[in-house]
Amino acid sequence: MESPPSSTPLPANIEENLSRDWVNWNHCVQLQCKLVADAHDHKIPNWAVPNVNATWMARRNRFGKGLINFKDFGETGNVASA
Repeated sequence: MESPPSSTPLPANIEENLSRDWVNWNHCVQLQCKLVADAHDHKIPNWAVPNVNATWMARRNRFGKGLINFKDFGETGNVASA
């Protein structure tokens, strides 16, 4: 059962969401690195490799979750360089 939108989230819920986001962030990094490496192996140009971070952020935005603010993303803005 979901809380109403006007309710304040509990600290445990915030921590759980941040933990889940961190796991998803690590999956994005691993997937982006694999895509870039495989593209190089198959001689696919870099511009044709999908940006996993942009796709994930678009889905988060669509669900109203907003941007994440991890240190790696703030410094580089790119999953592949993390």
